[in-house]
Amino acid sequence: MDLIIHAVSLTAIPNNEKNLEAEVKRTFNVTHKFEIAGAKFLKPTEEDRKDKKATSIIIRVPEAEVDNITPSVLFMGKYKTSAVMWQASATTQCHKCWKFGHLLAGCKARGEICPICSKAHTQREHKCHQTACSGHRRVIPGCCLMTPAKYRACGGLHSALDNNCPEKLRVKEAAKKKYDLRMASLAGNSRTERTTQD
Repeated sequence: MDLIIHAVSLTAIPNNEKNLEAEVKRTFNVTHKFEIAGAKFLKPTEEDRKDKKATSIIIRVPEAEVDNITPSVLFMGKYKTSAVMWQASATTQCHKCWKFGHLLAGCKARGEICPICSKAHTQREHKCHQTACSGHRRVIPGCCLMTPAKYRACGGLHSALDNNCPEKLRVKEAAKKKYDLRMASLAGNSRTERTTQD
């Protein structure tokens, strides 16, 4: 499982990834008596860390050790904040707060938000404020004026599940542009390598 350790002093660790991994493995063997599978910088290029005093690193640890080293871990002689790195993309939608970019397991919201009306209850508990109404557990547009559909992330009068939500479309478009740029960059790099080899 991947964990992130924040605010690691750059004077305490090597500034290249190969040496970082070896040093972090050695450190965890000595201080915590277990072996980690890998270590890397959150920001992989040295340029990203230039003029910074501290950085975040990601370590891969046995799942059985996670509770022992979160939410803080002794690292290089100091206690540092640590947390599980949840695998999510920009288009991943949380089923607790209904925002994008993280999973339910990594959600920091205090309580569940209804995806239909954005009030503080679950979708299962969603119903009209009128006592005679049994409510609906799915979205029926324009069904009820007492508890109209509303999505907190964009303020739109629709549910968080609406595929035409402007926020959902914006997030998908931004992710597509980022992906296209990365693919174009990789294609450009491979062309440059071929030209250099010729």
